[in-house]
Amino acid sequence: MNAQYNSGLKTFLVQSEICYTLKSRRGKMESAKNTAMMDLYILNRIALSCGNSKNFTAAYNFVLLRDYCLVFEEIVNAFEPHIQLNKNVKKIRQNIKLFGKRGSLKNDDIYLKIRKVHEESFASYENNIGLYLDGERIIGSTVYNTFIFLDSEFENPYLTMYDSEFKEKLRIFFMETMLETRMELEPHILNDENIEFYKNIPILKTDISREVRCFDVRAEKFFEDEKNSLTYQTLQFRLLICLQELNYMIHIYKIFIENTTKKFSDEYTFMRVLTRGLDSILKNINNLFEYSNDEFIQWTNTMDEENKCRIQELAKNKEMILWTKKYRDMIHYDTRNENSNFLDVMTIDDEFKHKCYEVYDEVVVPLQKSISEFFIVTESHRFSFLKMLMMKLGQAET
Repeated sequence: MNAQYNSGLKTFLVQSEICYTLKSRRGKMESAKNTAMMDLYILNRIALSCGNSKNFTAAYNFVLLRDYCLVFEEIVNAFEPHIQLNKNVKKIRQNIKLFGKRGSLKNDDIYLKIRKVHEESFASYENNIGLYLDGERIIGSTVYNTFIFLDSEFENPYLTMYDSEFKEKLRIFFMETMLETRMELEPHILNDENIEFYKNIPILKTDISREVRCFDVRAEKFFEDEKNSLTYQTLQFRLLICLQELNYMIHIYKIFIENTTKKFSDEYTFMRVLTRGLDSILKNINNLFEYSNDEFIQWTNTMDEENKCRIQELAKNKEMILWTKKYRDMIHYDTRNENSNFLDVMTIDDEFKHKCYEVYDEVVVPLQKSISEFFIVTESHRFSFLKMLMMKLGQAET
């Protein structure tokens, strides 16, 4: 398989370079299609390499789902195949935006809406938010999973616990709709020159030393209703969403960059994930700084002086925000202009690659550390088993 991979990659890169030199409309179209092919390829490779990992499926499956939906819609928008996307694909795709109004709902409303889903899905004596911990550190939460389904038919995914019809509908979406959509779209971006590369996916071994553990908490305890304002709780919610995205980037970096056989496709995977996700994270941090400044300062005051200064400067770094926006906007496939697709950048701009590694070290890692250290989870954030049992028995008696 490695031989096939190397041969396919070489063929693919040669053909891509030919596309870049073409001045015709066809050349620009092929550049866009090869980029779309590469985007589906890396998602398939992430799924195949990481899909059997309990750590990945616990914390990052829904990031991957969102990214598939994003690529599906962008392929339809760019190449106009006569395919009607499932409406849930379109809704989930929109949740690459980590903050901002949704119709009449503002950030506070979105937080309350998602929290309400959790509170109404579990009994008053049960913990209602799941956290995924690596040691004592949060790497993800079920809050993120609920956020990904916002505005879709599945925005209360916990109905699967007691609604068999809903459970079957969600199963069909995951196991049939998503797979069928990918298979329908593939002929519109694959050709004789790239199909061999696309189909021969080398699977990486993911060696994670310790498993993620689940830690359930109560919403009112985790967000500390007794002492925190609604605005501050919304900041906590937004940072929790950002944390999961940042942890995903770090996970991808460790799997695809820190392995000893790093190739072009590994760098493409990491840099596509980095630029696609970091834009919304930095805009989120900047928005908190500008419009929730008291709460933002309250958050950064929990840090040591070095991290505090770093994060406050990052929140104001318009140049970095513009850099991430430039490459994030390449989620849209450009069929009209030369050297304007992400694959073009990856193959002709070495400085871009250097910048991605620099951004990872100087932005992603310290930002993840600052948010991670902010969320200190203790037993006080949850109902103990004994308390849940006593509350349940008390309800039964009444």
